[in-house]
Amino acid sequence: MEYQITIVLGAVFNDTGELLISHRMDPEFPKAHDKWDLVGGLIDFGETPEQTLVREIREETGLEAIAEKLLPKVLVNVWDKTNGDRQHTNIIAYKCKAIAGELAIPKDEPKISEIKFINPKELDKYDFLPSVSEIVTMALQ
Repeated sequence: MEYQITIVLGAVFNDTGELLISHRMDPEFPKAHDKWDLVGGLIDFGETPEQTLVREIREETGLEAIAEKLLPKVLVNVWDKTNGDRQHTNIIAYKCKAIAGELAIPKDEPKISEIKFINPKELDKYDFLPSVSEIVTMALQ
């Protein structure tokens, strides 16, 4: 089966300019499994992209954040799943700022093995999903 979804990702920065990244564990998507990513997720029915992003950041990291700027490009990835399905993913991205909270992975979050802030100059040290570099570049402009 082929289907399409829309997700929102945040290039979340802290007060010192570090970028929040998460290590994704998702064996259902072999090309995305064991890769680093930005925080975000699927838009729930009735939510705006900004509401989704604030909720996802809180749920996945324990941080409160604000969406500061919508980034100027919708990105697209097509993923092959282990069950033979194909997922067309539209990605809306924002530059965000962490404003409160304590960084922690929720106990009921099986798809994230690690979250941390890094210096954006260290992006090349991590194996990221395809769109991350472009999102971060737009966020830093």
